[in-house]
Amino acid sequence: MKRVTGPGRRAGESVFKTAWQTVTGVEPVESFPYSAPREGVLGPEMVRSGCNICFNSCSTRVYRRGDRVVTITGNPDDPVTGGHLCPKSQFLMQMYYSEHRVLHPQRRVGRRGEGRFERVSWDEALDGIAEKLLRVRERYGSEALAVFTGSRSGLLGLDGTAQLFCQLWGTANHSGTNPFCGTAPDLAFLMTHGVEAGGSGNIFAEDDVWAGDLYIFLGDNMAETRPVNFGQLNERRLRRGARMVVLDPRRTVTAQKADEWLPIRPGTDLAFALGCLHHVFSHDLVDREFVASWVEGADRVKEFILGRGYTPEWAEPITDIPAATIRRLAEEYARTPRAFILGNRGLSQHTNATQTFRALIMLAAVTGHYGKKGAGVLAITSAVPIQARAPADRVAPRRPAARRSPAGWIEAMVSGKPYPIRALIMTGNPLSLWPGQAALREGIEKQEVVAHIELFPSESSAWADYLLPAATGIEVGEINRYAEDRRIVWIEKVIEPPGECRPDIWIWIELGKRLGMKDVLKEEYKDPVRLWDETMREDPRFRGLSHARLKASPTGWLRWPILSEDGPSAETLFLEGS
Repeated sequence: MKRVTGPGRRAGESVFKTAWQTVTGVEPVESFPYSAPREGVLGPEMVRSGCNICFNSCSTRVYRRGDRVVTITGNPDDPVTGGHLCPKSQFLMQMYYSEHRVLHPQRRVGRRGEGRFERVSWDEALDGIAEKLLRVRERYGSEALAVFTGSRSGLLGLDGTAQLFCQLWGTANHSGTNPFCGTAPDLAFLMTHGVEAGGSGNIFAEDDVWAGDLYIFLGDNMAETRPVNFGQLNERRLRRGARMVVLDPRRTVTAQKADEWLPIRPGTDLAFALGCLHHVFSHDLVDREFVASWVEGADRVKEFILGRGYTPEWAEPITDIPAATIRRLAEEYARTPRAFILGNRGLSQHTNATQTFRALIMLAAVTGHYGKKGAGVLAITSAVPIQARAPADRVAPRRPAARRSPAGWIEAMVSGKPYPIRALIMTGNPLSLWPGQAALREGIEKQEVVAHIELFPSESSAWADYLLPAATGIEVGEINRYAEDRRIVWIEKVIEPPGECRPDIWIWIELGKRLGMKDVLKEEYKDPVRLWDETMREDPRFRGLSHARLKASPTGWLRWPILSEDGPSAETLFLEGS
């Protein structure tokens, strides 16, 4: 079979075709180690770094020989991961050295969707994008630019240079993946906790989560999606004899590890939570002392739940869970001092997601499951309150975003309502991620310029006018954060990017230079250390998280908040009485 050559190696070939062939297993398959390395193959030089494929941000040890990585292992000094890695981290070497990476800037030569490109210089690509952006702004206004930055961009690209660029340009249409997966719990926690922290993961530390005596999982397949974290949690709860109950329509790997699996009907978790609340209120299972000290509005919630008749019997035909089971589980939860509810994407991506999380938070509050280790409601959050801010006198006037979710931009792209979007800069893969794919393609056809910043070609690349080769975390130096903890991780640069690949921060700074932004998007901020230390730690909660302190940490991470340059790292937050 003919060897497939990626678009980084052969300009003009169909990106879409190549990307599809790459993921469908055309031989030869590149072979890199997936398991613990054999003795003697570690390599002579070790650099402590991290993985930023997902928001678990596991710490790693990267072994290199010369300028090439030879092995990646977990960091045994990390008390959270215990030196373990999941297959995503073990895949990193294939990602770094894959022949299918985009290696050079490219410009479309065919129709959108065909994926035919020619190789151009960085100057040609960035000059062309800048020229078209200026034309769009003159005709439609600055809000006609939309910027989608997926999590691959890292915090320095997503909340650093891309954020500064949008502030200086004057568009509020900048978003990442959070509206698809994290906005519902983030909004629920903000509305119900009143804590502006980006979500529940920014409240806890791992030691808090590991201390539970009862774990109730709803829509969260942690064993497969975050196996390192689940392995640590499961080992500890088995050692202590803690119970684990999983509510999921499927018998997932997490459900198989549980003491009890309840196959709930998809999308009915809110009814289950309301049924539990009714049982708690009607059977005097409220923690009155805790509620009197720390909860506002509990009486109004009780009046609403009882008045509407949200009994376990009402919930049974909706959820397919027997009323007796709902009562038993509500009773067990209320009477277990240290109990955790863990909800994830299975809740977030259904209707009523925000209200579902709010009901679960209320259930935890009225039963006193806050203010102590081993108790609370936890949902993965992909938000953290870190954001670079341009000087006030340099922030351009801007209209409100067309919609908060990028999926809501499609209407503006297609019909021009509430105003037209006519330029799109994206990372990630919107043509796989966003709903309404037919309408999205129609909207992209109406764009006057589309730029895609990525590691590999994808469906989205095929619809771009310019394809710009990005660099990975260990080719840059990057900040990342952990989804279920307040850890901020520094991912150390280990190797140089291949070909003409460039960090996202470099791309945004160079584009900004062509659009009059070099006084804010400064040349020196191409150094990720300076970008982090000088623009992204203005929030007092991050003042002690300097690059120097992160690098000096044995684990490569620290927990925020740290309120001074040499202050202590915070562990458990919001203990009762604090």
